Amino acid sequence: MRSFRTIRSLLSLVCLLTIAAPSLVHAQTAAAPAGARFAADIQQFLDSDKTSPPPANGIEFIGSSIFRQWTTVAEDMAGLPVFNRAFGGSRTADVNA
Repeated sequence: MRSFRTIRSLLSLVCLLTIAAPSLVHAQTAAAPAGARFAADIQQFLDSDKTSPPPANGIEFIGSSIFRQWTTVAEDMAGLPVFNRAFGGSRTADVNA
């Protein structure tokens, strides 16, 4: 009975490590400060705003690829002062930064 518990415990540990490993690896490789990976995207928004500023009191769509790939947001939200500032692959910490 004891060996069954030991084997079950080891299998549980292996499963847990298998699930957690990708997150641990990502945490180690993502050493750049939040938002730093998207500095070029943000600069592109700033440059674009100089020639074509967002609407006054506009509704900003921001986030990752779900909004970045929504290229028809202005048409889909016709009548509302919307503008899209999404950048793909971002996370909440990137958006906040």
